[in-house]
Amino acid sequence: MSTIEVSPVTKVADIEQGIRALGIVGQPELRLPERIERSAFGGEAALIQYIVTWARRFQSGRLLTDIPASAAAPGHSDPPAEATRLCRWPYGFAAALMASDVIANDGKTSVRNVTNRECGRVVDGMSRSLREASYGHRTFLACVEPSTKANLPAFYWPDGTVRNRSEFRSLVNRLLDCKAGQFVGEQFDSTIVEGLGNILFELFKNTHDWSRTDLTGAPFARSLRGLLMTRFNMPLAAARRAAANGWPLERYVSGLKGAEDAAFVRILELSVFDSGPGLACRWLGSPLSEVTIEQEHEACLACLRKHQSSSASAHRGLGLHDVMKTLSPLRAFVRIRTGRLTLYRDFIQNPLGANEAATGPILFDWSRGREAVTQFAPAAGLLYTILIPLAAQGAR
Repeated sequence: MSTIEVSPVTKVADIEQGIRALGIVGQPELRLPERIERSAFGGEAALIQYIVTWARRFQSGRLLTDIPASAAAPGHSDPPAEATRLCRWPYGFAAALMASDVIANDGKTSVRNVTNRECGRVVDGMSRSLREASYGHRTFLACVEPSTKANLPAFYWPDGTVRNRSEFRSLVNRLLDCKAGQFVGEQFDSTIVEGLGNILFELFKNTHDWSRTDLTGAPFARSLRGLLMTRFNMPLAAARRAAANGWPLERYVSGLKGAEDAAFVRILELSVFDSGPGLACRWLGSPLSEVTIEQEHEACLACLRKHQSSSASAHRGLGLHDVMKTLSPLRAFVRIRTGRLTLYRDFIQNPLGANEAATGPILFDWSRGREAVTQFAPAAGLLYTILIPLAAQGAR
């Protein structure tokens, strides 16, 4: 059986190559790096989607680890450092939960019970405090199903319903308050807080409604959804290097105004992900094999149009369109990866036009930079990655 070795340097372009490769290998096992050494903008969230795609494609795919086989012995209570380290990182957490089994360093012993306990401890921390879900400049919150802990208090009322929009604005305030040392004293404009609260509410409500079941309405055996928020504080030159994994990102970072290469820029990255059917499949009620790439593209755009939705709720059709309206004044960048599509919008280069309120927002193809789309290798789930520039800081 072949083994996929994930690189410790994570770029969107490399992950796209990996997703393509999943279509030509058979029943691979997966091995993750001990930790990500360097991640470009959008890289770590894209890695989570890659892991979800791997797990959906290979239902018997196993995760290979360095966890000692002895950890699986009855009565072994102390968690090995290898298990703690694996489950602490967002990509390791996702792989441990989505894989069909987790294998020890002897290549044969299952340590699934060990990683399940460690992932449970991670979720317990997320439930107790946002600070326990934050590591330096990164905050990770995940809902896992089936699980008694699927409804994190950050997102849900005690009765299991999604919190309202104002509560998500409060959540954003608390998320932004979980600062690493280099962000102490950072102040956020109320426009950013309100905008982020609106975005997070709309995207999470959407993933709650549509990602937990397959096209027949049956719950997935394993399901994951959540957010990954990362703060970047770096010289503009370093930000340009971190964007060098796709020309739309490079152009976006180059469009940030008011800073020289030596100045520090602050960029907030917010990714919302899930392991569901994806935008077009849910809208059409059909697998991708039954639709053309043009039909898939139109279905994705339909999800973003005002007053159009597959939901029967009173919130009908306003959600994803509201996200697009919010991103424009924030001078944001959005990348949407779903099904066979990778779409983006650079709101510095292309602010939302007045006519788009009626026609629906325009998104561009990642490869071409035009409205006509390129067919990518199929990716499972849905991933939104949003970059928002914060105030640039002087050279120091």
